[in-house]
Amino acid sequence: MLKTIHWLLRRGLLVLGLYLSNSGVLAAQMEVVLIADTASPTGGAAALDAERIRHELHALGAYTGHDIRLYLLSEEQATATQITAQVNSLNPGADDVILLYYLGHGYRSANKSDAWPYLHLTKSASRLDLRDLVDTIISKRPRMAWVVADCCNNVIQSVLSMCAALPMPLKGYVPELEPGYRALFNDFEGVIVTCGSEAGDYAYCHSKGHFYTEALFVSLHEEVKSTDPQWSHLLDRAARKVSFLQTPYYEILEYP
Repeated sequence: MLKTIHWLLRRGLLVLGLYLSNSGVLAAQMEVVLIADTASPTGGAAALDAERIRHELHALGAYTGHDIRLYLLSEEQATATQITAQVNSLNPGADDVILLYYLGHGYRSANKSDAWPYLHLTKSASRLDLRDLVDTIISKRPRMAWVVADCCNNVIQSVLSMCAALPMPLKGYVPELEPGYRALFNDFEGVIVTCGSEAGDYAYCHSKGHFYTEALFVSLHEEVKSTDPQWSHLLDRAARKVSFLQTPYYEILEYP
């Protein structure tokens, strides 16, 4: 399984058009920039989580009616130049969604004043400020954006060697879940920025993926079953799931 995933990721920039809307009406788009630093020492975890997220995108498209357009950057493509160019090229419509997801290493400098980390990109030995990516996305004003950086936010990085079984993504279409997904991804307007660790903290992974990514999607699966799905509930629950190990941080920015 791991070899297959690495083969897919080594293809570099992968663009997939997943047209999952069943109606003849032109659906809103969800543009997804998925960055997996598979060249890093924890690249195996990044590869596994990238594959998991691709499966989750199928569920998102099915439940929300969005056409999913995925841009996967890994290996040689996971550089500051390529990532910046890809984010700059996004052209969302008034009802479109942007999802940016980073899997890899992160850190901060002693004089960094905001809450967000630098993304450390192994192949190019370069860095990219998450704040810059967020500002670019906000300037494009999609109806909704969700930015996730599952990485450390400290100058020292660490990897926890530990095995745990990841829950499988949702399989099949369950009509009862559609209202929950739509409440989160169709009705919300604004930008959500999430990091696997707060300023000064670490984020951890094991041989089968990143702890926070696992917690996020488990919490998503739980939240869509709620009678009143809320992003704050989803993210607070995900943080509690990994609170024994790390302290995630998020901000929800609503348009004026």
